[in-house]
This record gives sequence, structure tokens and C-alpha cells, in this order.
Amino acid sequence: MTAPRPTLALLDGYSLAYRAFFALPEDLRTTTGQVTNAAYGFTSMVIKLLDEHPPEALAAVFDKGRPAERTELLPEYKANRKKSPDEFKSQLPLIDEVLEAMGIPRVDLEGQEADDLIASYAETAKADGWDVLVVTGDRDLFQLVDEGDGEHGAVRVLYTRRGISDTIVMDTAAVEDKYGVPPTSYPMLAALRGDPSDNIPGVPGVGDKTASKLLAAHGTLEGIYDNIEQIRGKKVPAMLLEHRDAVMASRIVTTVNRQLPLPRPVEDFRRGEIDAPAVQRLFATLEFRSLWDRLNETVLGAQAEEAAGGFDNEPHRGDTGEIAAWLGKVPGGQPVAVVPTTAGSLPAVEAVAIALAASGADPITARTEVLGEDDRVAVQRLLSGTDDHPLWVHDGKKLHHFARAAGFDEPTEPMIDTEVWAYVLQPSARTYALDKLALEYLSKHLATEEEVQRAGEESGQLGMFETEQDTAWRARAFEAQALFELAEVLDAEVTQRGQADLIRRIELPLIAGLADLERAGITVDGRVLAELGADLEDKVADARSRALVAVEGDERDLEDFQDLGFLDSPKKLQSLLFEHLGLKKTKKIKTGWSTDAAELRKIVEEHPVIQAILDYREYSKLKGTYIDPLLAMVGADRTRRVHAEFNQTVAVTGRLSSQNPNLQNIPIRTELGRQIRRAFVPGEGYDTLVVADYSQIELRVMAHLSGDEGLLDAFGSGEDIHAATAAKVFGVDVADVDNTQRSKIKGMTYGLAYGLSSFGLAQQLSIGRDEAQELMDAYFERFPGVRSYLYGGVEEARRSGYTETLTGRRRYLPDLMSENRQRRAMAERMALNAPIQGTAADIMKIAMNDVRAAMATADWAGDPAPQLLLQVHDELVCEATTADHDQLRDLLVDTMSGVIELAVPLEVDWASGPSWAEAEKH
Repeated sequence: MTAPRPTLALLDGYSLAYRAFFALPEDLRTTTGQVTNAAYGFTSMVIKLLDEHPPEALAAVFDKGRPAERTELLPEYKANRKKSPDEFKSQLPLIDEVLEAMGIPRVDLEGQEADDLIASYAETAKADGWDVLVVTGDRDLFQLVDEGDGEHGAVRVLYTRRGISDTIVMDTAAVEDKYGVPPTSYPMLAALRGDPSDNIPGVPGVGDKTASKLLAAHGTLEGIYDNIEQIRGKKVPAMLLEHRDAVMASRIVTTVNRQLPLPRPVEDFRRGEIDAPAVQRLFATLEFRSLWDRLNETVLGAQAEEAAGGFDNEPHRGDTGEIAAWLGKVPGGQPVAVVPTTAGSLPAVEAVAIALAASGADPITARTEVLGEDDRVAVQRLLSGTDDHPLWVHDGKKLHHFARAAGFDEPTEPMIDTEVWAYVLQPSARTYALDKLALEYLSKHLATEEEVQRAGEESGQLGMFETEQDTAWRARAFEAQALFELAEVLDAEVTQRGQADLIRRIELPLIAGLADLERAGITVDGRVLAELGADLEDKVADARSRALVAVEGDERDLEDFQDLGFLDSPKKLQSLLFEHLGLKKTKKIKTGWSTDAAELRKIVEEHPVIQAILDYREYSKLKGTYIDPLLAMVGADRTRRVHAEFNQTVAVTGRLSSQNPNLQNIPIRTELGRQIRRAFVPGEGYDTLVVADYSQIELRVMAHLSGDEGLLDAFGSGEDIHAATAAKVFGVDVADVDNTQRSKIKGMTYGLAYGLSSFGLAQQLSIGRDEAQELMDAYFERFPGVRSYLYGGVEEARRSGYTETLTGRRRYLPDLMSENRQRRAMAERMALNAPIQGTAADIMKIAMNDVRAAMATADWAGDPAPQLLLQVHDELVCEATTADHDQLRDLLVDTMSGVIELAVPLEVDWASGPSWAEAEKH
């Protein structure tokens, strides 16, 4: 039996990279802003090849010029090709890095195209007994397809038909079935048909089918022209004769050269083992996490074990007394990394285990249940800072919850929280998981529990870690070691960027404050929610009924839509509105015409079904997003505290966010939003909610940052700021400013703070774009400092690559240099807004820290003492007894108004009442 031939795979480098670039969205990029769609798609295709068609040898072939003979024969050859976009060119070095890390040779030849070098390698390899697989999106290489024989190998083409995943293997039968000619005739077919991508003109009126029939009947181009009189019709023969010279030249141009000298022998391309750690480090940098998983699962197999050995310390499982002994050996002043393990969620968090790491010692893990008295004393001294060991943590809130659940006093402020440090350094990152950071900053892989278990089983060195739980705690010990090594690296970078003050003044003190907020929770009355839920359910049913009436009552045939499926399907809704009802088209999007709420409101008068759709969406969203989840937490007939999670490291602007439930997004200005807030009430023992919020904080920040004298005067006048600003813009007295003028200036002033263009302003104010531009021009004429600040800030960000708040928080905006106009415009709007919104966020965080500190030291008359419960947008929500109401009010107003000195004073409004909705402003 004849042994199978080895296979040489040849990647058509630029062809695959270009196809990936245009197949995948440009928003595929790293958190540093590097576009990666071409590199990602190219790498994905390589992994697919290695998984589905694993070759014995592999090389990537690239262009390095263009033979002069081709352009001499056909001057227009590839002359239509545009300059490669910068976003594409910036990824070519990344592709080279991927090839190097995966051990795939990269070859090119001076002055030659990849097609010819691929053809020459294929010709040599098949003569030497190799089968060849050419991976390309270029149909010209179909001419290489060959079934081989007893002495020579076969050549096939793995063709990317669409995108990066739709591939087909083209052998001789496939080429003949698709084009009706053998592979060797493909250059003649292409010469007749033409190829717009290479600017091959072809013969007008001749496509694949006609070209195939002509070649089938006459064999060659010469045969076609020798028998031109036999071709039916007048047009095709005439066109053939008119374009004869171009056709003959095109055949030569599209025929590949199979005789180029080879820069490296085929034997150099034999595959070895992939350097798994190097690939994993690179993929971590490029944020190709899913590709690493695919490569690991489909190609690497056992090789992945090598990548899992990033931290070689030997963890120890501590028994009673061993944590105290371990800590006793750590020299004074030396930091200790702490990784707690918890289970459950607030208010029923369970402390499970604690892992520690320090310099010169193997990490240790101990279950809380085995901690003896000496261990507990040692851990408490560590947490409180009395043993002179600075705390290094990752996600400090978790340590606070662990300490409370385990019966320890509150931990001291950590010296370093690697999650927060990484967030400040990379505010737009998708995740700050410890394994990702270890790989990125340390080039070390943090083993998962599964990898720890597998490695231990295979080495026979599980030791005392024999159960599944033991494996988990062993993994936590590795995490402690990773945290310890990571902390100094991140701290050095934070210091180098000059952002240490931002962290220590704002972010570090906030950790304990957020833990307090989560632990306190806020009381929710389930009965109010149940009533509101029933009302919303009725409103949803009514909206559905109105939608059905609107469809049934239309004179057109809309029977297919009477199941109301369009209410939850944008695709069906597009079909109903724009195809069957023929309504005015909305904004064009990739999938057709937009059906979002803003666009539907523009055509709401055109058909009664639209208002029903808008109502259905609003009521369904409120019920599904807020009422149902909150009722599931509270119960329909109970009143209990809900403990939201507050995220310190999510919003790129520096703001906080919340989840489970998301309290930040409860609508503010709608009646339904107000009704939801009516369910938030003081807890047991408290009488009232006290709310304090900053008045026009972002406008005040803009006035300070811009230094515009007119805007500063408007704030200093003591008049209503929007009326005072409108008076300056329209040239009238403040008393003569009407509501329309005030509303326009208010919308524009806030819009400018959010980077709104004249187009956006026109939409927001429902005015013409010319009027919006005139309004902006008049505003900037009266407040020139605002214009100079806003647009000067954009140009500074373009030079530096980032914006910065008053406190030094940065937002990186690489798209400011993008060639893509839309992406660049979006980045410019972000650059306008980021310093303003970010500074406002920083002020609120400082206020939270200062209010918490002031409340902790105040002498309260009531029992229980007031609690800070929520931070939402620009407001703080507290609960208090009647006895403490006035003192808390004064504390909030005085503290919040004094956290930072601006050119205009910070003003704080306050309100109080029996529910969040009923807190009346004063």
C-alpha cells in the first residue's frame, strides 16, 4: 500500500490578510486602540487550516513588488488599486509576529508577486512528491490545480469564498464544475471574462458562461479567433475582435510564472512544535482570547501544558497554626499579597479561604475553618495594618466582604489594588482579570483550576491537594503569587505616568466606601413594585391590542403580521413598515432601515401602529429590566434590602456603574421612572431618605476648564444659568429670555459638553441644521473661550493620544488619527466630552470619600446612625432618622460643595422624603 504523500500548505499572505480586513469590523481592536481585524481574521484562517487540513509543511508567501513585464504588456494591470488603508498597514507587523510565534516561515522575492512564488514552490514541491494546498482568496491560482500522478503530487486550492470561514477545496473536478474548463485553461477564461480586482479589462458582454462555452467549443484563444465566423450573433464576435490585443495580453498577465528561483528550500517549511508560551503571550497582547482557546483545543493539545507552567512556586495548604507561622517569617515592612475566596452573595457572603504570597516564600492557602486563634490574630493584624505588612490585593471590595463574613475587623486601605491600577492604566479594557494581566505584564500564564488538576495528576505531585476543592485553593495560591509579582510592575507604570495621586486620592479610599454601599443595600417595597408590575402588564397588553387594531384596520393585506411578531423582531418590523406599509424611510443601517425609538418617533404620525410599538417597547423594557428582577429579589409582599454591585473599573469615563440590579439606568425624567423610585424607601429604624446632588456639575466643570469670562460671569450673576447664557447669545435682558430661547441654549450647552455637532443639535432641538449651526456660531461668538478650549483639547489629544481630567485621569483615543472619517469624528466627540465628564466623575468620587469620612466621625443623635446607600449619576442617597435629618443635610451640602475648588462654586441641591421618588427638593 502506497504511503500518503506529505502536504505543503502555502498561504497567500496579502490575499488572506486583505480578505480578513474587509470581512471583519474595524472596531475589532485592542484596548490600546490597535486595530486587529486583519490580524485576527488571518490568524483564524491559519488555525482553521491547521485543524481541518493539517499539513506537514507550511509557509506564508507575500508580494514584494510586481514584475515589469506585466505592466508593460497591460499598463492598466492593477492600476486601479487604491493605497492600502493605514488601519490595514498597521497590522502587517502583527501578522508577521503571529507567523513568527507560530513557527510559520514568511517568504517573498524581490520584485515578484506572491502568485508567482506560490506557483514556483508548488511546481517544485509536486515534482518532489509533495501534495500542495494553496490557501487563497485569489481565483487566478485555480490554474495551479493538478491531480498529480504516480511520480508527482497533486495541487489543490483552499479557496475563501466569503469572509474568513466559508472555504472550499478546489480540485480539478470542482474547477471544471464551476467554470466548465480545466484548471490549465483558467487564464484564458479570465482574459475573456476580465477581473475588476486586477483591472483585467476582459471582453464586454462576455462573462463566465460565455467564456466557458467559447473555450469548450474551440479549446484555446487562438482557436476562438481562428473560428470567429462560427460564433453566433454579431455583438460577441465584434467585441472579441475589437479587444483581441487586450485579451491576448491579459492571458499572459494572468498566467503565473512557475520558474522563479526559490529563496528557501521546501524542506525548510516542515512544521515543528508551536512555541505555545510565546503564542499565548502574543495572543494575550493582541487580546485574541477566543483564538487561543481554539488553538489550544484543536491544534496544540498536549503542547498547551507547556504554556501552563508560568508560576513555578510550590503552593502550600496551611493547617491550623501555619498561617500565623508563615506570616511570622515575612520580614517587617515587606508587602503581602492577599487573595480571599468567598461564596454566595450579599447579604449572605461566606468566607471560604485565604491565600497569601510574599517575597522569598512559597504561597500558602488555608480554609477559614482551620484557622486557629493564632492564625486569626495574625490575619487580623495583617488586615488592620498593625503588623507593618502593606496589603496588595486584586478587587479590594472582595477582601472587605471576606473580612466581614469571616468575623474580622474592616481591612486597612491597601497599598496596591492591581485591578484598580490596571483600570487607571487601561480604562477601556474589556476585563482586568488577574490571568489576563499576568500574561500581559509578566508574560506568564496563570493556570486554571483544570490545568492545575491535570498537571498535578500527570506529575504525581498533587501532594495534599487531592480533592476538587483542594485544587481550587491551590489555584488561588497561584493567583496570590501572580498578584504579588504583578503589583510592583503596575505600580511602577502608574508612577511613571504620574497617576499615583489620582489613585491614592480618589480610587483607593473609594474601595471601602463601595463595599459599605454594597453591604448596606437599599430597602425596596415589593408591594409597590407588584402594583406597578400589574399596571405595566396591562399597559403592555393594551399596546399589543392597539398594534393589532392598527394592522387589522389597514386596507392593505397585512395578514402575515397579525401574529404581532414584529413587536419583538426588528427584521419583521422593517418588512411591515417599509415594504408593506411603504412608510418614509428612516436612517440607513447595515441590516436595512433603522427601527430604533428615535427614528420611529420621526415618522410616528404616518401610521397608528408606530405609537403602539413605541409604547410596547417602553413598558416591556421597564417591566423586564427593573420590575421583574427587583420583584424576584424582594418578593411581591415583602420589604427587604436589595444589595446592588457597584463597579469601580467598568466605565471608561471614570464614572461608577451598578448591576444586579442596575440602579443607574432607572429613568429619571419619566413618570414611570418616578413610580419605580417610589418603591425605594428608608430601611427599618429609619424615617426618611435624604438625597443630595450636584447642580449643573458638568457645565460648571466646562466653565472652569475653558476659563471663558462670559460663561464665568453667567454663573457668577446668580441668575438662572441657562437664562443668563441665552441672554448673552440672543443679546437681550435676562428678564426678556423666553422659554424657547432658554430651552435651546440649555440643550446646546449640555450638547457641547457631550461633543454634540450641529446635526445632533438640530435633531435634539427639532430645528433645522442651518438654524442649529447659526445657534452654535452665535454661542461661540459670545463664549469664544469655550470654543478654544473644546477644539484645542481635541488637537492636544490628537498629539498626545489621550485626554486628561483635572485630577489626571486619562482616556486614550487612537481613533483620532484614523483614516475612517466616521471613527475619527466619533473619537473627536469623545475628546470633547471626556475631560468634562471625567472630571465630574472624579468630583463625585472625592465627594463620596469625604462624605463617608465625615459621617464616620460625626456625633449622631439618632439610632441607628445615618447610612450612605447609593450613588447614582450626580446624586448621593442616604437614609436617616428624623433626629439626624438636619445634621445629615448640612453635612452633605457642606462636604460636597467643598471637595474641590473651581473657578465657579459647586452648588449642591438636597431633597428628602419617605421614598426616593417623594424626596422633595429644597
